[in-house]
Amino acid sequence: MARVSHQYRLHRASGRAFVVLAGKRIYLGKFGSEESRDRYRLALAEFKSTGRAPASSSCEDSPALTVNEMILPYVEHIDGYYLRPDGRPTGEARNIKIALRIVKEKFGQMDAHRFSAEHLEECRDEMVRRGWCRKSCNVNTHRIRRAFKWAARKRFIPASVIGELSILEALKPFRTPARETEPIRPVPIEHVEKCLSFLTTPVAAMVRLQLLTGMRPGEAVQMKASHIDMSGDVWVYSPPQHKTSWRGSKRSIYLGPQSQEVLRPFLNRSAEAYLFSPREGRKEFVMKAYGKCKEKRSRRKGRKVPNEFYRLCSYRSTIKLACERAGVPHWSPNQLRHTRGTEVRRQFGLEAASVVLGHARCDVTQVYAEANTERALEIVRQTG
Repeated sequence: MARVSHQYRLHRASGRAFVVLAGKRIYLGKFGSEESRDRYRLALAEFKSTGRAPASSSCEDSPALTVNEMILPYVEHIDGYYLRPDGRPTGEARNIKIALRIVKEKFGQMDAHRFSAEHLEECRDEMVRRGWCRKSCNVNTHRIRRAFKWAARKRFIPASVIGELSILEALKPFRTPARETEPIRPVPIEHVEKCLSFLTTPVAAMVRLQLLTGMRPGEAVQMKASHIDMSGDVWVYSPPQHKTSWRGSKRSIYLGPQSQEVLRPFLNRSAEAYLFSPREGRKEFVMKAYGKCKEKRSRRKGRKVPNEFYRLCSYRSTIKLACERAGVPHWSPNQLRHTRGTEVRRQFGLEAASVVLGHARCDVTQVYAEANTERALEIVRQTG
């Protein structure tokens, strides 16, 4: 049988020393310090004499971590946790860092185990002062609470801190100074049609696809031929990465004859290439605006090369510019999903809209598909 070694070890995330006795991790203080080595010798002596790990193994018995020291390993954790299949970080990792930045600015030097609901509320008040909307304040407050929950699970802070932070209630609508946001509305079809002539061919195709299928903007920009099953009369697009893929759910987007016609000009490339290329869009834009001579100049060394696929920010900004040129109110790509959901709900009902949009529950669909007010008015005129 292998000999069990009760070594003095380093916990890299926190910089603390620890030893494992009887399957129990005992934190000893700052790694390499005399105090931590004294605790190690005392813990080892007690274990050898009693055969049991010391009763006091919680983080209160070691030098307290500051909030900054607690956040550092958590940021390392989220950088490796919130990743797409291609290894790129998700937007959630960036949003968490933005929320934690406020905590670091206000309470970075405070002992992490002393962080209370009052301190969390001060961070939320700072979000309100910065003009964040109520929903964003609630979501980012939860992100901060989640960071402390992770720290408690790793025994960096006492578990009692989580109970303290949980007593802070979320901001209620119209009962706080936090800004309220308008719900996302469907974009009128006529506004979309006016913008299409000011869009490059790849972007215009993505807009048409969203109108026809109700797919999310992130699902449109990452389309590849290898993700589309073209064996039937209705094609099925299964994006590898979507909003709820982290829950293990599968997303199927159905492409009818009109959607297929939009896609056909983009299928003349390898199965693993992105269908909608910013490089092609940029080349088309330069050719239309400046002619062939400018297109040659754009290839000069040092020019920034476009990405292989459209980023959501560039997709939105391209549409915004087209709206300005077309003289219509600005609309975002996500509104196209609301437009499709409302149209399907009006013609085929809420359940059909739920299937098309890929929602598991109809109550979620109601956020995207507005009620048919005209139909309600007609019923009232006849029966009310």
